[in-house]
Amino acid sequence: MELYITLVIIGIGIFLFVREYFSIDTTSILIMSLFIVTGVLDPEEGFSGFNHPATLTLGCMFVVSSAIFKTGLIEGLSARIIKLAKKNYFSALVTFSFISGISSAFINDSAVVSILIPMVLLVCREANISPARLLIPVSFSALMGGTCTLIGTSTNILVGSYAEKSGLPPFGMFEFTLPAVCLMAIGFLYMFVAGPLLLPNRKKLTDENFIQEAEKYIAEIKLVDQSPDINQKVSNTRLIKDFSVQVLALIRNNDHVYDITGDTILKRNDVVKIIISPQNLSRLKQTNGYSLSDDSGKVLEETEEKQVYEVMIPYGSDLAGNSLEKLDFRNVYHASVLAIRHRDETITQHLPEVVLKEGDMLLLYAGKTNIAKLAAQKLVVTLSKYKARKVDYKKAVPALLIGIGVVAAAALNITSLLISAMVGSLLLIITSILKPKEAYQAIQWKVIFMMAGVLSRGKALE
Repeated sequence: MELYITLVIIGIGIFLFVREYFSIDTTSILIMSLFIVTGVLDPEEGFSGFNHPATLTLGCMFVVSSAIFKTGLIEGLSARIIKLAKKNYFSALVTFSFISGISSAFINDSAVVSILIPMVLLVCREANISPARLLIPVSFSALMGGTCTLIGTSTNILVGSYAEKSGLPPFGMFEFTLPAVCLMAIGFLYMFVAGPLLLPNRKKLTDENFIQEAEKYIAEIKLVDQSPDINQKVSNTRLIKDFSVQVLALIRNNDHVYDITGDTILKRNDVVKIIISPQNLSRLKQTNGYSLSDDSGKVLEETEEKQVYEVMIPYGSDLAGNSLEKLDFRNVYHASVLAIRHRDETITQHLPEVVLKEGDMLLLYAGKTNIAKLAAQKLVVTLSKYKARKVDYKKAVPALLIGIGVVAAAALNITSLLISAMVGSLLLIITSILKPKEAYQAIQWKVIFMMAGVLSRGKALE
């Protein structure tokens, strides 16, 4: 009977994973709970995944990777990386693929990709390259690089732990490396040869290329006293000549006017709906005679401290799956959302009710400190005004040495990967490279819960 119950529960799990009604970690815990409730596993067996060596090792490696990420070692090389990548498309493709692949062999691939995304998009803008032609290779390179070492991906850690628990000799740190490097070489060769031919080159059939189009958002501005555009034809306004906007509509005396031509006369207190780039919007905001509205219709105050930022919601962000209203975004994060871009759709109306998704791009009006906090909490990745953080060598050197020590101790069979990772994590906290709170935040708990749920399935099958 238990056999049939197990198969039914696994079938339910597969269905939920495919349909994505819940997040992966939620589905994993749900399956684990079903095994316990139905008696296939007793509570001790069901929850054994949380104290499994693979789960503990993975948690410790998240901490070690985060320490190296936090010190800015990779970002410290950003100027050289960007300079090399900007030469031409092939140079950018090779540069970012190798950096992504090699780094992901030792650092969590999500962290590597989050570091590279702003660099990639900066190169795309300056070299007139479609983002998809670089972002897709970076993603695949990170996946292939993660297979090269025992710590490169959670599945390698899981398999190695299972082998050791089953009485087999433990896998070495670089036991996967030779076949994985061969596969990665084939993958890279395919990307470098076939990639330029197959990767999408998404350009609009207009005078402007895809990058410029992707940078544009819809905004609403109000012509107030001293505006140079009052009583001017649209074609003669500063909006057109100095800020390169495209006028979509007017709101005059609470009435919408959509039939706009170059001869349309603008008047005081007109609300003009325009398409504009973030850079020009930032300039416009600082110009007398224009008031900018945020997602609630509130007029934003003109200050030098606050700027317009373009950000993206990365994988695993706590913002995903929630609306701005539910998050109380403006009060909690002290930033106003001007527009949301989801795939090719730009949303500017009813913003508080929009449910945010991973990959969405937001146009935020906020201070540098608030944007830095959002980025530090891994809630967003800053795309515009990208500036690499300075390398903190006082912490970077010890963090790198501890990371090398973790790898070397396991590779030379001095101790197990679990113990070396645990000792490395403790050293990072004791030496104040990471604070305990930062160490907790570094652990991707979704992955940990997913791993525990997967291990319970394996136990049930056994």
